Amino acid sequence: MSPRETPPRAGPWLWLLAMAVGPGLALWAVVQAEPAGFVLRDELQGARGGVAWFLAGSAALVLGLWWLLARRVGWGAGLSLVVGRWRWLAGLPLLPLLRYEPSGATGLLAPFLVVLGGGLAGWSAYACSDMSGRAWSKVQAVFGSARACGGLLAVAGAGVLARVYDLALLRHEALSSRVYDLGIYDNLLWNTLHGRPLVSVFVPGGNHLTAHVDPVLLLLTPIYGLAPGPEILLAMQAVAVLSGAVPVFLIAQRRLGRPWLALTLGCAYLLYPSVHGTILFDAHSLAFAAAPCLWALYLLERERWWGYAGMVALLLATREDLALWCCGLGLYAALGRGARRVGAATIAVALSYFVLLKGLVQPEPERYARRYAGFLPDGEGGFSEVLASLLSNPAHAVYEVLSGPKLVFLAVLLAPLMLLPLLAGRRWWTYGFGLAFTLLASNTMNYYALSHYTVMIFPVLFAATPAAIDRAAGWVGRLGGDRERALRGLGVAVLVASLLATLRLGALVDNGSFRGWPHGLSYGLSDAQRGRIAWLREVARGIPATASVAASNQVGAHFSTRDGIAMYPQVKDADWLVLHSKDLQPKGGAVDVGRFTRRGYVLVEQWEQEIYVLRRDAGR
Repeated sequence: MSPRETPPRAGPWLWLLAMAVGPGLALWAVVQAEPAGFVLRDELQGARGGVAWFLAGSAALVLGLWWLLARRVGWGAGLSLVVGRWRWLAGLPLLPLLRYEPSGATGLLAPFLVVLGGGLAGWSAYACSDMSGRAWSKVQAVFGSARACGGLLAVAGAGVLARVYDLALLRHEALSSRVYDLGIYDNLLWNTLHGRPLVSVFVPGGNHLTAHVDPVLLLLTPIYGLAPGPEILLAMQAVAVLSGAVPVFLIAQRRLGRPWLALTLGCAYLLYPSVHGTILFDAHSLAFAAAPCLWALYLLERERWWGYAGMVALLLATREDLALWCCGLGLYAALGRGARRVGAATIAVALSYFVLLKGLVQPEPERYARRYAGFLPDGEGGFSEVLASLLSNPAHAVYEVLSGPKLVFLAVLLAPLMLLPLLAGRRWWTYGFGLAFTLLASNTMNYYALSHYTVMIFPVLFAATPAAIDRAAGWVGRLGGDRERALRGLGVAVLVASLLATLRLGALVDNGSFRGWPHGLSYGLSDAQRGRIAWLREVARGIPATASVAASNQVGAHFSTRDGIAMYPQVKDADWLVLHSKDLQPKGGAVDVGRFTRRGYVLVEQWEQEIYVLRRDAGR
């Protein structure tokens, strides 16, 4: 160090120490015979002194970086540069913990580590003040083009689509799909295709309007008709949900004016665990609302009123409770964008539509109020009683909302976006119904971060993130920092946090954490599973088209593309019965086939002791 240089403070030396040991400690954990046991229970096989070699190697790497920089700028300045740019190395020992921590999307540790990792990466990116050079200029030329970044997003989207659709098919073929809900929606579209709109014997009353009002299914029927069956329905759902990356890109490009940041947020959407959960939990009309929610917000901000009206109409046609989501959209239009007439019209139309549906179309809907049992002290009543409880006892509402599992739910949703949607300002109006729908519920599925119900909230989180990034970078500028570098740091933080989140909580890799409600995913089929699905398809082809079939929940989604299908045990006297042992004996044990033969059925085929195919004996 030259006499003119000021000795660095203690902070950089501590960071240098952490950076020097970080890669070694991370690699030492990974190479253990049982990394999970080592990380979680300190189960070490072999001598602990072996870590010294790993620490020496990583220390040599970091000190070498320091030496290379010091040759150009001096030891003190080199220390500042290496610590600033490579600070993220200190966080590497946390990666094995993120990989093997057991709670996944049901605990706070994973989202905490995601935010910490993203924060360290973003801090390092902010510190990179010198971004000159010919190589970097070429990178900027590519990522500074909206067209090029849009093309890259399309390529990324195609890759994610191929992956999640393959996983959806594997899940279906592994018998993890159910009548509730893949079989229901497949049968709805089948009946609609054959002139019976929204009819299905799987739902009470034989018509889906008793559960949800979703005429959007009528628009999907022509596509479904190209190759009727659960497979095309799963494909349509995957395309519809992932297409939300396009309005995310456009919202970010319009607000931030930096294509690479728009690309980052579009990719973050594709990597988002809740996006994967929405696609990989059977099929639901609500999933088709994800992209229209984002398009409605984009068109509102562009003041493209006819397009905005069309998106609101599409949302109202997707599910009846989205009318209440549109009320939040109207509040944002009026109070956040100054479009008071548009906001008032949105709220008036949405509320009128909702009241009309509840009064005329759904006078006796399914009792979804029971999902908010915490506000029904006697366990009985409807949404009017829930509302009365909320207004008369707000302290109880706070108690319900701030429970541990619901805070975990929020943490998992916000961590991939670095908590930035909390800075959304007036866009909080769009959060209202989604937060109420999920956080006030007593039903676990409503506030499970990998459930399709997250569609009520994650689109608005993504729509708000560009404004939050802009606001946070503005604060940095007003405090004397560099706004442009802050934008870069926040973008890198979101990208790294999204990558960490998808690696631990998402579906794209087998991390042992992702649950396609309520089951884990199949990332491949065993020989036995391949034989079983081939046999089951052969059974389906062998049943006459005119015969009536009653299938149990575990296998019903493989027989829903037909007339005359019903669910066992709601219907017990069909021409054919296809039954899974888990539906007949949920607690295990042998299935008594004799109880069916005594009722006049003949056992035609069976797959081991798991699936039974019976036909009514015409001679009895």
